[in-house]
Amino acid sequence: MTNYVVPPWGTTRLRPFPSVTVVPAVSTEIDPDTQLGIRRDRFGRVVEMGKHGTGTAVETSTI
Repeated sequence: MTNYVVPPWGTTRLRPFPSVTVVPAVSTEIDPDTQLGIRRDRFGRVVEMGKHGTGTAVETSTI
């Protein structure tokens, strides 16, 4: 009898993460009106972080 090793089904669907640009934020503060975090670069300019949803996958979707 020959034993075959079957990989978990999810590992056959893995792909490398897409290339991203890292924008380092130097400081983070809370906006008192919106209660959202504001990221600033080393020159004090606001770094736009885009829209982020809770519990949603955009870059790594397998659908």
